[in-house]
Amino acid sequence: MIVIKKYANRRLYDMDRSCYITQAELAKMIRSGAEIQVVDARSGADLTRLTLIQIILEIETDGHQMLPPEALRLIIRAYGGRTEMLLSRYLERTMAAFARHYGDADKFLDGALDSIRDQAEPDADTTSVEDSATLGQLREEMEKLRARLERFGPH
Repeated sequence: MIVIKKYANRRLYDMDRSCYITQAELAKMIRSGAEIQVVDARSGADLTRLTLIQIILEIETDGHQMLPPEALRLIIRAYGGRTEMLLSRYLERTMAAFARHYGDADKFLDGALDSIRDQAEPDADTTSVEDSATLGQLREEMEKLRARLERFGPH
């Protein structure tokens, strides 16, 4: 767990590397798999959730609109209501399942792409034009699927 101290002027200090970092650098650390905890430099209060929300806000403001407005409305409606804890647990479990399945899908795609690459240069004497066209379409579809997974998965 990497501890990040947050100062009143919104500066972030990485205790592990002994240096100040930007919010963008913190986001990059998280994308690479780092486990972080953000604490108030003066009081020691845990600011991790609020800092993560700020990072998401910055990313969404930059044009990466992953969170649909209707989902955000439902989250806001759940605050303070009977479903708050239920929704919180649901979101946590759903995201954990997504992370597990993303890894599985990524491994499957790697294997499928390797198989396609192995067949990329078929023997001209035994491969029909129709087989080559099908192989090209399959390769193109797999690359599109990989690109979509990259947009939504952990980096």
